[in-house]
Amino acid sequence: MSTPTIGNRQIVDGNGRPLPFFVTGWNNLIGEGGPDPINAILEVAGIYTGDGTPEGSVTADVGALYRRTDGGASTTLYVKESGAGSNTGWVAK
Repeated sequence: MSTPTIGNRQIVDGNGRPLPFFVTGWNNLIGEGGPDPINAILEVAGIYTGDGTPEGSVTADVGALYRRTDGGASTTLYVKESGAGSNTGWVAK
């Protein structure tokens, strides 16, 4: 079984053992036209990236972060402060 990698680094568990594809779901993240694996991993951790405001478009749990790539002063980082499991409650910081 192949071990998934990010760049030249293997994805391993806390004991340094390689995680197989079926544990990481890596087979769903790779392939031509597939999602960016780094952002997919960050989203699992509750860290999202994109253009425009997340309010009304990004569903997440309270405490999630959104990095706005086209933001300006006080609109580059958003924190999900309310509305668990909904796409509202994002506050620019």
